Amino acid sequence: MTFLFNLWLNFYHKILWLPFLKVILGGEFYLSKSLKENDQFILVCNHSSHLDTQAMLCSTPFSKLYRTHPVAAKDYFGKTLFHKIFFKLTMNTFLIDRESGSGEEVISEIVKELDRGSNLIIFPEGSRSIGQDLKKFKSGVVRVLMQRPNISYIPVYVESSDKILPKGDPLVVPHNFKIRFGEAKYVNPEIDIQANLDKMREEILALRN
Repeated sequence: MTFLFNLWLNFYHKILWLPFLKVILGGEFYLSKSLKENDQFILVCNHSSHLDTQAMLCSTPFSKLYRTHPVAAKDYFGKTLFHKIFFKLTMNTFLIDRESGSGEEVISEIVKELDRGSNLIIFPEGSRSIGQDLKKFKSGVVRVLMQRPNISYIPVYVESSDKILPKGDPLVVPHNFKIRFGEAKYVNPEIDIQANLDKMREEILALRN
């Protein structure tokens, strides 16, 4: 079943979506060897469009796609059984309950998912921003990595995706975009959470140029 699901995800993202992103939208993909060389990682990315997730999944190596999960809010991506099944089959989402669970419970669930061998996609801003300015980072991703400091994170920057699929607009508008992946990094347990967040933010912003 896992093999078939991996085949489906690769077909959906690399055969159906990737040509559309590259040919129709003119997407430019600047990949990093970190995606291939690191067995387990968390992708941390700026967030201005749902297209950001799609671009990262299209870039994930064949053998790792089935265990790569965007961390998504249950109240949005799993609000009905249809939504839950649809986003699981197409985006391989890992849903978190940000409404009923405490912050520590959510962190614990994400750590458990890492312990199952998963790769994760996390947007430190928490929700989509307007334009290319990054919102204040939430501490969750660093708190997770502090518990598993042997797992790397890979900074990612997506440019102009908000012009293609703006927040609050269901229509796709053709516009060139770029996605850049940095080198694998690790949290520094010797500095505090905020300092690690600031470092992560700088690494993502450095990919803009």
